[in-house]
Amino acid sequence: MPRSLANQTTKPVLPVYSNDPEVKRSDVLDKAWKYAGYKNYSRFVGACRSFFFTRQFRTLNIRIILAMQDGIAEMEDDLNALDNALSYKAALDIHNGTFREESSEERLSLIWKIKSRLEDYNQYIHNYAQIGTRAGVATKDIRSLDAWAIDNPNGILAEELHYLKSGDDLIYVLPKEKSPLRRIYNKAESLGLGWFRRHPTDILGYDPESTSLQEDERAETVISRVVLVIGLVMLIDPLWILEYVQGSAQSLAVITGFIILFLGLLTFTTAAKPFESLAAAAAYSAVLMVFLQLKS
Repeated sequence: MPRSLANQTTKPVLPVYSNDPEVKRSDVLDKAWKYAGYKNYSRFVGACRSFFFTRQFRTLNIRIILAMQDGIAEMEDDLNALDNALSYKAALDIHNGTFREESSEERLSLIWKIKSRLEDYNQYIHNYAQIGTRAGVATKDIRSLDAWAIDNPNGILAEELHYLKSGDDLIYVLPKEKSPLRRIYNKAESLGLGWFRRHPTDILGYDPESTSLQEDERAETVISRVVLVIGLVMLIDPLWILEYVQGSAQSLAVITGFIILFLGLLTFTTAAKPFESLAAAAAYSAVLMVFLQLKS
C-alpha cells in the first residue's frame, strides 16, 4: 500500500471512515464514492497545508490578460482616432482641452468605458500576480494525494483528480517558506527517516496502515531549540576565544571565521532572504568588534 505523508499540526477527533460505526474498511474499498467522496478528501487535504494546492491555470490566465489588453488597446485606438478627427481644420470648433465643457458625448462615453475596462484589467493582473509568484508543489505532496486516491478507489471522479497531473502549474494555496535545514528534514521524512511521525487512527478518510503523518509542530519546536542553542554558542564562544588570543591579526582572523560561520548557519537554518542574512551578519560582526575594542 502507498504511504501518504503530511505535516500534521492538528488532531481532529473523528471516526476513521464514517460516522456510521457499521461502515468498515471493506465497505469503503467497495464504494469509496459513497463513503469517502469529497467529504473525506477535503478533510484529508485540510489536514496538512502542504496538501492544499490547486492549479494556477497559467496559460489560461495569460490568454485572458492578453485578450483584455487587446480589447483596451482597440478602445485606445478609437479614442486616438476620435481625437485626431476632432483636430482637423475642417472639423467643428470643439474645445479639446476640457472635461467640464466636453462637447463630444462620444469621446466622453468612450473614456468612461475605457476606465471601466482598465479597472477590470488592473484588478485581474493584481490578483494573478498574487498567485503567479508562488512556489511550485513538491512531488511528495502530489504523491500523497495520489495515495489517498489509491486507498479510496473511485472516491473522487477520475476526471476531477486530473489536476494532480498538472505538474508545474500547481501552486500551494497556503505557502510556507522553509529553511534548507527544514527541507532536508522533510526529505529525510519522505524516505522514512523522520523522528516525528505517527499513524493516525482518529482522522476521517485515512488508512492507518498506509498513512504516516509528520507532527509539524513538534518538528518546528525541536528545530527552533537547536537553532537557539547554536545561536548562543555563536555569541559566547568567540568572546572567550578572543579573550585568550594575542595580536590584532589573530583576533581579526577569529572574528572573520565566526562571521563566515554565522552567515552560513543563518542561511542554512532559517528562511531569511540574502539581504536579511547580511544585515544580521553585520550586526553580529559589530558586536564582536565592540568586544575586541573593549579588550584592547
